[in-house]
Amino acid sequence: MIRRGFTLIELLVVIGIIAVLAALLFPTFAQAREAARLTTCKSNLRQIGTAVMMYLADNDDMLPPARIRAPRNSWAGLMEPYTKSWQVFHCPNMVEGTFASRSIWQPPLNTVGNLSIWQGYGWNADYLAGAKADCSNFDQQFDLSGPPISTAVIADPSGTVMCTGVSLASGSGSWAGRSGLYPERGGFCLVSAPATVGSADTCPASFGGWGAGSYLGPYGGFEAPRHGGKGVVLFVDGHIKAMTPEQLAAGTNWTPTTPNNQVVITDRTRYLWDLQ
Repeated sequence: MIRRGFTLIELLVVIGIIAVLAALLFPTFAQAREAARLTTCKSNLRQIGTAVMMYLADNDDMLPPARIRAPRNSWAGLMEPYTKSWQVFHCPNMVEGTFASRSIWQPPLNTVGNLSIWQGYGWNADYLAGAKADCSNFDQQFDLSGPPISTAVIADPSGTVMCTGVSLASGSGSWAGRSGLYPERGGFCLVSAPATVGSADTCPASFGGWGAGSYLGPYGGFEAPRHGGKGVVLFVDGHIKAMTPEQLAAGTNWTPTTPNNQVVITDRTRYLWDLQ
């Protein structure tokens, strides 16, 4: 019996089939991996939401300030005693802030102060930080919030953003890339509401809203670019939802290329950030 090996053409056909299958399957694998990472972010924000509810119970339903003085530096520093772990503040897709090429998530830089600022989830500081629209109670010298506010003043807790995943995006005026602490796709403790520059109902000492020219990038820091088009949002009532930037900017005229000083609220009933 004569044994016959594969011909060159047969081998090329097999290799071609494998290449086609790989081209079809690799995007699916990437999507599955990204879905798993988004699920991790959902779990993180769910735990953060539980921590906020515990904090509220201990503080007469007063929300934490967005920024405070050292050593805890931000609202996240106040939540960490309830989560008992900084890992819930770390998005798996986040580019870690570094100083002198060292990650702030590793010793000796993993201090409470560093992690509370350059972690992966940001507070709705424009509306939940207690600053008056005229900024008269906003401590600009230390870049702090206004006084804490009560959840009782929030008309629709289930429709008001409390916290989202944050990913610094590049763009005109953005902080991304200015130093190792603010890398593109890195985290930050605050997220901008879409329409804040020149708004009559929030202190303009903010981070520039959304759109071209915002300090936090055209998405106001929202993490959607980090997760392939969607990010996770925690609402004041404690529920979480994966949303696109368009969904989160509902009720405004925002687009990524609209100048941030021209983004305005067009439909207050759909706007998800303010107290009304």
